[in-house]
Amino acid sequence: MAWNDPNRVNWWSDRLLRGVDDGDRARRSRGRSYFAGGAVRRLTVDPDLRQVGAHVQGSRGRPYRVSIGSPFADDALWERALGELGRISGAREDLLDGLMPEGSEDVFARHGALLFPDSVDDLVITCNCPDHGGHPCKHGAAVLFALAEWSDHEPLVLFAWSGWTEEAVFDALGPSGGGSSGELSVEVEPLIDRAADFWEAGTGPATLAPRPFDPLAYWEGATTGIASRLAPMYAALARPEEVGPQGFGKAP
Repeated sequence: MAWNDPNRVNWWSDRLLRGVDDGDRARRSRGRSYFAGGAVRRLTVDPDLRQVGAHVQGSRGRPYRVSIGSPFADDALWERALGELGRISGAREDLLDGLMPEGSEDVFARHGALLFPDSVDDLVITCNCPDHGGHPCKHGAAVLFALAEWSDHEPLVLFAWSGWTEEAVFDALGPSGGGSSGELSVEVEPLIDRAADFWEAGTGPATLAPRPFDPLAYWEGATTGIASRLAPMYAALARPEEVGPQGFGKAP
């Protein structure tokens, strides 16, 4: 039975399983049955350890502990690859939408970095089961199927498996909106060459006239004579040229 599932929708999870298709066929068939039967539990990814871990319920009462290490993460190579990936239009948006950008594997290959394993021998698989004859054992195979399913919905888990958190990935991709349009180019003339323009600055920007105050409309009829007493002050406030440093009266 092949690793790849014809019902699988996304190319990257299929690519992950095809990359380890050279493993023990009988045990991966058992592992697929374990996975389909819900035997894989507590599936986690640890970017610091660069490994996926899980408990797999076998034929015995206590589940087996499985870890699968990712030895193909060279940080310097990955950083350069992610930088190029970030310059591809739509790559950031794809990852945010739960998609692996098309051409990602080719980008990584150009920088000598591996995004997917090419052989089961690329992986460090450990399991505390007594089956030491297969590579992987059926419990390790079950975890690989579970990882593929997880990556179907969250491709960033493959980056975390190789030591790159979501934050680190997007930092390496660079600022959003970069796309492939290139950097902004602006020609700036040296200031010394424009010294003579200092006295030719021209007029400043136009300003809006202040909005006139309503002559105490809300006080109408409330207090006898107050409108007539305060109206001159409000009229002065409506004329900026008559407002001095202290707020009223012309400046000396």
